[in-house]
This record gives sequence, structure tokens and C-alpha cells, in this order.
Amino acid sequence: VSYCSTLTCILGALLTTYLRILIKQKKSMQNLAAASGNQGDANNAMKTQTSALTLKIALMIGSELLCWIPYILTIIFFEFSSKKPPPLVFELFALVFIPLNSLLNPLFYSGTYKLMTTKMWVLWRKFVEKILST
Repeated sequence: VSYCSTLTCILGALLTTYLRILIKQKKSMQNLAAASGNQGDANNAMKTQTSALTLKIALMIGSELLCWIPYILTIIFFEFSSKKPPPLVFELFALVFIPLNSLLNPLFYSGTYKLMTTKMWVLWRKFVEKILST
């Protein structure tokens, strides 16, 4: 099995998994809406939560694609070309894109909670103040 087909399988598994998450989330919200009926405020609150959850999932999927698609496309390109990839290309992915993905996911998970967001901004301000004071 070639490296290219392995990457294609991994990409397919990632996309399938995220698609299933979106479908399950949508069905769950539809079931909640049917159970609550037309209860005005409760229905509006549920729509707000649904929108927030959908945004969170979309951000996670987007970050995965942003960080992994360039790597996969680079591998596919060099697999089908006669050129050998320069080592710097893979070092760039190892030092930038993959850690970036690891950094973004926890922010998306916790960034929608008001308390966590407030605490993160307080820590950030203290960090910036400390850097600027030195």
C-alpha cells in the first residue's frame, strides 16, 4: 500500500468522523426541539445553544483541515512528481502546522465557556504586561 493511499484513507476517516458528528448533533437538536414543542423562550435558548455548538464543531473541523490538508497535499504532490521534497518542507509542518492544530483544539473546546474565556484573557494580559515591562 502506497503512502499516498494511506493518507487518502486517513483523510477520508477524518472527514467521515466529523460528518458523523455534525449529523448526530443535528439529529439530537431536532429531537430536543420536537420534545420541547413550541415553548418560546426554551426554543430560542435551544437555537442559541445549537448555533454555538455548530460553530464550535465547524471551527474544530476547519482547524483540522487548515493544519492537515497542506501536509497531505504536499505528500501527494511529491508522491506523483519526480522531485524529492526538501527536508525544510516537513520540518515546517512538524514545527508549525501540527503544533498549531494541537494549540487550537483546546481553545475551541474551552473558548465557548464564558468563565474560561475570561480567565484566559486575564492570563494573556498578565503575560503581555510582564513582557512589556522587561
